[in-house]
Amino acid sequence: SRLVAADTGRMEANAAFLPEWT
Repeated sequence: SRLVAADTGRMEANAAFLPEWT
């Protein structure tokens, strides 16, 4: 994901299995 600041590092791993948080 790239729209949330807090999403940057921790959710970066989730981006591998989860779709983009739109």
